[in-house]
Amino acid sequence: MSQNRNGPDKLAWDAASVARLMNSKEIPHRAALARVIGHPQSSVYDSFDESWGGEVSGSVLVAICRNLNVPPAKLIRDPRH
Repeated sequence: MSQNRNGPDKLAWDAASVARLMNSKEIPHRAALARVIGHPQSSVYDSFDESWGGEVSGSVLVAICRNLNVPPAKLIRDPRH
């Protein structure tokens, strides 16, 4: 696997895709996302930066997919690039 900005063997959020999803669901910031997905704010803040980029947390990814009805592939960057 090639190395991305987050280091070897790390998955990164597709910030543009996540931002579009959050906008469409009227989720303005990380604290609101934490409430919607029922996850601790600390976990969401650790996983996302203010621009919805960052290193993917498996538990946050699963919670978003389940609660917002979106497939994981729509949220993460292709690690081959």
